Amino acid sequence: MGLGKAIQTIGFFAHLKGKGLDGPYLVIATLSTLSNWVNEVSRFVPSVNAIIYHGNKKERDEIRGKHMSRTIGPDFPIVITSYEALVVTLLARAWKEQSDLS
Repeated sequence: MGLGKAIQTIGFFAHLKGKGLDGPYLVIATLSTLSNWVNEVSRFVPSVNAIIYHGNKKERDEIRGKHMSRTIGPDFPIVITSYEALVVTLLARAWKEQSDLS
């Protein structure tokens, strides 16, 4: 039985967005629960967008291009990802920055 941590977190994000603090907000969860997080956000705070940031490099690039604008505003989604996807993205970025310095 859950302890309501997801709902508390979603409620907190909704409160911050309601106060004009539009994020960005990142949830790092286990891969098996990513869709549950999106479902809970849409169920409890339908006015707030949430997206799953996961997939191969091309898919992640498409998600960033389609859903994550360069400016943070009220339409910027809550980004939900797994630890693995985050690490892969950060390592790829660090590798690119390192090779750009060379």
